[in-house]
This record gives sequence, C-alpha cells and structure tokens, in this order.
Amino acid sequence: MTMISIDKAHQIINDIVSTRMSAIAQESICMPLADALRHVLAEDVVAPMNVPQFARSTMDGYAIDVKHGAKPQSHYIVIGESRAGHGFEIPVSTYEAVKIHTGAQMPIDTNTVIPLEQVQNILDDISTITLSEEVRNTMVAQQYVRHEGSEIQKGKVVLKEGTLLRPDMLALCASMGIATVAVRKTPRIALLITGNELVDYREALPTPYHVYDANTILLESFIKQAGGTLVMSMRVGDALLSTIEALRTMQSHADVIITAGGASVGAHDVVRRASHECGFTEHFWGVQQKPGKPMFFCSQAATLLLGLPGNPVSAMICFMEYAHRLIGRLRGAESPLPKLKAILRSDVISDPERDEFIRVQIIPDGDQCYAEPLSEQHSSMLTSVATADGYVYARAGIPMIAGDQVTVHSWWV
Repeated sequence: MTMISIDKAHQIINDIVSTRMSAIAQESICMPLADALRHVLAEDVVAPMNVPQFARSTMDGYAIDVKHGAKPQSHYIVIGESRAGHGFEIPVSTYEAVKIHTGAQMPIDTNTVIPLEQVQNILDDISTITLSEEVRNTMVAQQYVRHEGSEIQKGKVVLKEGTLLRPDMLALCASMGIATVAVRKTPRIALLITGNELVDYREALPTPYHVYDANTILLESFIKQAGGTLVMSMRVGDALLSTIEALRTMQSHADVIITAGGASVGAHDVVRRASHECGFTEHFWGVQQKPGKPMFFCSQAATLLLGLPGNPVSAMICFMEYAHRLIGRLRGAESPLPKLKAILRSDVISDPERDEFIRVQIIPDGDQCYAEPLSEQHSSMLTSVATADGYVYARAGIPMIAGDQVTVHSWWV
C-alpha cells in the first residue's frame, strides 16, 4: 500500500469507526454515580426535584414579612430561629422576626432577610430588633432569598445525553439525590506488545542485550485515560504463531486491539502478517509522519486493530494522535486532545518529505503562552515526551519561524 498523509489516515479511521459507533455507543448500563466519572451519559438526566427544594436565606440575619411596596417596621419581636437542617414551622406575623442562618429555610409567611450587620439595638435578651431609618428606606421585599426552583425546576433536563461526566456534574446529580446514571458502555480494548528483547521492568535483565518494556505501562495508562476499558494486555515475542494466537484470543474479547511493535518491514516484524492470517482487512499501512511512519489500521467483523510502532516515543505520539480519538468516538464522545494557542519561541526546520510532530514545552509568560521546541526530537528518547507538554504539527517542507502562532496539542487530558 502507498504511504498516506495524516489527514487521510484520520479520514479512513473515522469512516471505519462510524460504521461501528452506533452498535457500541448505543449500549448502556446503569452505573452508581460514584463510579461514573468520565463516562458518557446514555440518556438525559432529568431533575427529580426543585433546586432549591425550599426558599432559603442567602445571608445570616432575620427573616421578616415585607409587603410589596411597603416600608418595613422599625421594631420586630424575635420569636425563634431557623438554621440549616432545622426549619421554623410556626407562622410569623407582620411584627415578628425569626433569626435565620445562611442556607436555612425561610419560615412560613416571611419573604425577606435583614442581614445581621444591618440590625441595630439588639437588646440583651435578643427578643427585639430595631432597624435604622436608612435600612428601612433601602430594604425591598424578597431580598437575600433564593426561591424554590429558582436554580433548577423539577422535570428540567440538567445534563444531556452524550455528556462526558466531570466531577462538578457528579456533584450536581448528588445534590438532587440521583444515585445512579445511565451511561454508555466503554469500548473494550486489548493491548498486545511484541518484541523478543523486552523484559518486565520489575525483573532483572537476563542479558545486556535485553531492554525494559516501557510500552505496556505507557499504553495501558493512556487507554484508561482515554476512557477505554482494558480487558486484556499481553506481551509476546517476535514469532508469527504466538502473535496469531494472541490476536485470535483478543478478537473474541475486544472492540479494539492496539498493538505496539512488529509493524515495520523487518524479518521479525510479524504483526501485520499475523493480522492477515486472522482475517483482518488492512485499510492502510504507512503514514507520512515523523515519528510513527510504520503504523497500520485494519478491521475484521466488529473488531478494529490499530498497529503502532514499537518505539515508545512513536507509540505514544501515534496513540495520542489516533487511538485517543478513536476510543473517544466509540464511546460516543468526541475527545480530541486539548489544544491551546502559543507563540513559537524557536525556529523549526521541517522534514522535507514527512509531516512531523514537534514536541514542545509550554512556557507561560504573563497573559501569553510560548511553545519551546525541545532540542532533542529523536524518537528513541523517552525524555523527549516526558519533558514535553504536547506537540505541534510541522508540515513537510514548510518552515516554522520563531514568533509564529502555533496550535499545541496537549497530551495531558
């Protein structure tokens, strides 16, 4: 297959994903609210009650009744107290007041709150309060009162289907006594890492020629961050039969298989061949990008397979550019990486043949943000992503000059 552009790769993935979105995104489960963070709502959340559920005070002070257009009395007899969790149920007459605390229920027959600091001449027995002429002249009915349903009315849609739930949204649901929500099922993701040379980081290296496996923990973490459900994670050597066996196992358990390694043209790069043996149809192989050229994408029945390069830097950037968005679409919630505008601080010499993902650090300076390209952009160096905040596109053959405004794709979501 001919190597394609980044834009074409996105288009192909989007077209294939679109045919599978409805089947996955329309499945839903009822989930406890405490577990629903970063899940996508499968149906509207409707308010089961008014918010506030009763008229309440927004100040510490005294609750009284003020007729519309009338001037308050100069003296009031204090007959009780209303505080949070304990209301005052006795009717209040025109000359009576009830001491009230912020958030407490407004007593029966009261409609106005006099702030504590505006009350004068409180006697020692606090049975009577006096209002100055100035306070009486400026006071209006309904002041410092939040009325029932003034924020949310019962039956109103407060969160729409398709919303990606944030902590503040969970708090909103909790404030109305909503204990469970209907959310879309998250796509099941299987991860396959390949490489004879790889060793678990918790074990000793058996020879000087082995290296620690960074891809497993890297991609498992990003899968979870993207909102996928990691159902299986395996590591195999560069052997065709074991790779075929792993892929066949994953096909029956996952909506998406993500592989890292074995995607190039070497004698030990067997993942593409294994995918063909498992019945996958290849939609592209090779993208005009740097790093991550030997990336491929294929599908078989209801399973998608995204083959990433084995180099951890290339795997990470390709995951964030393609897999993060793919998982988001299958969840029913578009989730491209956060973007921010910044001013480039140094020139970038672009590759003449391939678009490049230039890793940058974000440097705030007053009201402006600057993007500083890292001096080392080599794909073999994990420090080039661990010390970066994201990347910018450098289009092939188009120079980027210090002072240009650029869009930074941040991978910390």
